[in-house]
Amino acid sequence: MEDYWNFSFEFEEDLSREAHLEDRDSFPETQQRNDSISFPGSTFSEEEFHKMLFVNITHENGNLVSSFVLKLHINKPPSQDMFYLWGGMTVFWVGLGGYVIYLSNKFQELSDKSGLGNGDRKKN
Repeated sequence: MEDYWNFSFEFEEDLSREAHLEDRDSFPETQQRNDSISFPGSTFSEEEFHKMLFVNITHENGNLVSSFVLKLHINKPPSQDMFYLWGGMTVFWVGLGGYVIYLSNKFQELSDKSGLGNGDRKKN
């Protein structure tokens, strides 16, 4: 078993990142180094279907172990999603608040129709 692997992530637009993963059995915890990757938000800023992400896995000596292609579906820019989320939640909470006020008024009307004031009610 090899001591570490390199993962290479590449988009078609020459945007690439590399990550390094070591075999945890071969190295003590103090010497382990596992990387992470991130791409800038502008990579996913417009709607695009079947965006290709090429992944290559190589051994420490550079020999190719495996490679595959991920097809990503990018629906909408994050800013638009947040706009619709906040708008939808605002409509929801305003509607819920309006319904609570409506029910409160209906209960008050029923209480007034019964002819009993707040002090005249009997407790069970």
